[in-house]
Amino acid sequence: MMRADIPWVEKYRPQSIKDMVGFEEIIKSLTDFLENFFSLRGKIVTLKSQLKSSSTEIEKKKLLLRLKSHQSKLTNATAAMLIGPPGVGKTTIVYALAQDFNLSVIEMNASDVRTEDAVNDKLGETVKNTNLLSFTQEKVKGKLILIDEVDGIHGKNDKGGVAALKKIISVSRFPVIMTCNFRDFRRFGDLYKLSSPLLTIKPAISKDIAIMLHRIVRNESIDMSEDQIKSLAIKSQGDYRSAINDLQILAQGSNKDDESYMESLNMQRDHQSKFDEVLKGIFKQPTIKEAKRCVDEIDSKDITFNNVGSWINENILNFITKKQDLYHVYQNLAYADSILGRIGRTQDYGHLSYFYDILAGGVRFSKTDTKLPDTKIQSPRWFRFRATPN
Repeated sequence: MMRADIPWVEKYRPQSIKDMVGFEEIIKSLTDFLENFFSLRGKIVTLKSQLKSSSTEIEKKKLLLRLKSHQSKLTNATAAMLIGPPGVGKTTIVYALAQDFNLSVIEMNASDVRTEDAVNDKLGETVKNTNLLSFTQEKVKGKLILIDEVDGIHGKNDKGGVAALKKIISVSRFPVIMTCNFRDFRRFGDLYKLSSPLLTIKPAISKDIAIMLHRIVRNESIDMSEDQIKSLAIKSQGDYRSAINDLQILAQGSNKDDESYMESLNMQRDHQSKFDEVLKGIFKQPTIKEAKRCVDEIDSKDITFNNVGSWINENILNFITKKQDLYHVYQNLAYADSILGRIGRTQDYGHLSYFYDILAGGVRFSKTDTKLPDTKIQSPRWFRFRATPN
């Protein structure tokens, strides 16, 4: 009998990289990273041992040169970074790899531990304490340091947090993998420089999510149509966690709830498709007037002047990546939002024209390149939450 109290995202969390679908290149890069780290550590241990027993100065100098070379290589091979939106599988990949490498994971969430003292208290001694011989003994279980959501470090109250993480990486005797939801070179450029590899995980394609959903459906003996599974996969927009949660809601709900829920998923997909055309259309226009027309002509009762800014804000990082462009686009979004707030207070809708000028034109001409992404549009968080039944 199905237990409703077990979240399926945990029940079906992959225990090995062999169980994962759609992450082949990411897993290959991280596997190479871990193998290289432990190889270098093992060589360093061996060379230190040989130094102690060497009998001639010439031999010592040769060993010392080799030791320094490996130590230098290890400096740039201790940390890796995974960048990708919530739910795409960053943390799951780390735990699956750790399981396959027989490593215990020491996890720290940077959004909970953000100051220099807090970081040092959490990880300071952990990264130093190890028996170096363990790196040459296959059966000895080692450690992997996971620093989750480093972009949780922000603001004045987080002074020293990034500096402490840099120090942790520089002295760590264990491999360090960090995760980050969005690229932010201004705040985390130093951490990116220390990360090799620096990997971006894109939202999964619906085909891969459908494969994973099929496995759960079979295991739970759920009566679900192929169309329902496809709808769940598409609606998730690359978010494995969201897809599994939706499947559990459907499987444990009544038939009536199932039908209404699927209708809400299809409605959300339609809105996302429409706004995908709108936002990509904005960036194709040569003038403010034509960019503004793209927004004016949105045909949806759920995408209005009151929330169109939220749709743009939710997706703008997929369209604009240059630091200076992002600075300008967020300035324009903030200005447009202030105009919208004034309209709400005064009920003077004559200012809507200025709002659309800034929102559409300001966004369009903040982007200095013409490249458009292949990623799907994400609906604002409030819209996704609305589609979830109580």
